[in-house]
Amino acid sequence: MGLESSLDPAYGVYHASSQGSYAWYEFAAEILRQSGLAQNLAKTGDFGDRAARPAYSVLENRALQSIGLDQMRPWQESLAACLQERQQDRERKGNRKHEDSSHSHATARFSRCDD
Repeated sequence: MGLESSLDPAYGVYHASSQGSYAWYEFAAEILRQSGLAQNLAKTGDFGDRAARPAYSVLENRALQSIGLDQMRPWQESLAACLQERQQDRERKGNRKHEDSSHSHATARFSRCDD
């Protein structure tokens, strides 16, 4: 990107987020719901806030909307895809550990036979 792109009014840093808005509580609750876990959550205010927090603070894609690029999917869909990918990664790692474990047992048996 040269000087030409820096003169483009659309040039710059953009913050991007999925469609929709939510509080941290709603985000945590949705993670638990999609994961099939119990939802025994407490709100931050239940414990007394240690820091001043805005009553409502949401990241939105206003700058992307202004140039016609705000076409993100809903955050719940993005979360589901993320959780599914993490589960697949865990399963792949688990399969590798099982394969590595089987290999090490076979190696141990083989080396005992040599003694």
